[in-house]
Amino acid sequence: MSKPNGLDQSPKQKNELPRPSFYDLCKMHGLDYDTMLLIAEQADVSKKVVEDIYIGNLVNRSHAVPVLAAFSKAVGTTWTLENVNIEVRMLETSPRPSFLDLMAIFGVPTKMLAIFAGVPDEVIDEMLCSVPVKRDDALRVLEKLSALIYQDCNLETVSIPLIAEEGNEDANAE
Repeated sequence: MSKPNGLDQSPKQKNELPRPSFYDLCKMHGLDYDTMLLIAEQADVSKKVVEDIYIGNLVNRSHAVPVLAAFSKAVGTTWTLENVNIEVRMLETSPRPSFLDLMAIFGVPTKMLAIFAGVPDEVIDEMLCSVPVKRDDALRVLEKLSALIYQDCNLETVSIPLIAEEGNEDANAE
């Protein structure tokens, strides 16, 4: 006996590979303990944070993001919380969402946003990894993102670190 049309339809799942863990990535890239210590130093976190991420312990998002940015720089490939399985505390609060948060929520294709904003793909990658970017680049990206998601995205509503400019001590938009 067949079911009426539409009743036996299960939700479609994306045909995606599972996200690798930080441990998997370190093994894949052959990183040793000394390199992981260097990553911790570059991310300005303790070695315990990197060890916790490595073994799969729960960490703060504010620690995981810079570790992934430093790791990405070390291996030459962009790795973010979007494509790496890291256990992140959900209760860590920030008054403003990060650029990565918005991109994850709204699913805007990064290549398309880079083209619309007239910035190199690397700027979007850096913004996703919370690496400081030029103020003008951030403003162009936020303007186009606002138009695409119908939300007001600016340096007061989105947390984006900025490159310090001469004569401007308040370079971080956080």
